[in-house]
Amino acid sequence: MDLLEPNDVVMADKGFLIEEELDKNWLCKLKSPLFFKDKIQFYASETVSNCKLSDKRVTVERAVSRIKQYKYFEGALPYKSLHNVDSVFIITCLLCNFHDPLTNVT
Repeated sequence: MDLLEPNDVVMADKGFLIEEELDKNWLCKLKSPLFFKDKIQFYASETVSNCKLSDKRVTVERAVSRIKQYKYFEGALPYKSLHNVDSVFIITCLLCNFHDPLTNVT
């Protein structure tokens, strides 16, 4: 959370109760799926909003799976390489930028 900047948007699953903290401390917004509290069904606008967020979550999951395919982060990492983890992660993400696009641009 220390890397957040004002006006960032954080995507989280249901049940993450960090919206007030994000708004107060980092001036960020939380996007999470809507869920039924005392409702029987969603309004049409809420359904559209949930679908758009779901599409973005799928894109994030695809990006994460691309990073995982490099398999560097599987299992335990040697203690001597821990100081390089951030750099290796950034390089892995940069390599993923050379793959085909995650979404179809029309």
